[in-house]
Amino acid sequence: MLAPHFEHKLFLSATPRNGYRESFSALLELLDNQRFARAVMPDQKQLEAVMVRRMKSELKLRWDGSRRFADRIVCHLDVPYTPPERQAHKALKRYTVLRLQSAQTDTERFATEFVLKLLKKR
Repeated sequence: MLAPHFEHKLFLSATPRNGYRESFSALLELLDNQRFARAVMPDQKQLEAVMVRRMKSELKLRWDGSRRFADRIVCHLDVPYTPPERQAHKALKRYTVLRLQSAQTDTERFATEFVLKLLKKR
């Protein structure tokens, strides 16, 4: 709602994007609708003209030479589920299938999938 009222815009985020091209191109379109269009992925030159991306690893060291952030170490962890947890997961999966079958429109399906994702996260 605000974008059309201003010539210049600045988006700042510490949150990674969701990875969907459509979402990314929609954000770019808000930034500059003359240069970018929804659902059209821009080439690298177009992105470099408007986007600055900084990674934690690119930040300068502190005054004492120490790093600002610890190295990120990703490792796989096996999680043993109890029989009651497995049963709860099975019931949630079944509920998800049944609930999605009852969605009649694309809008209802989208809303249902959103709510089910939230439920699964819990």
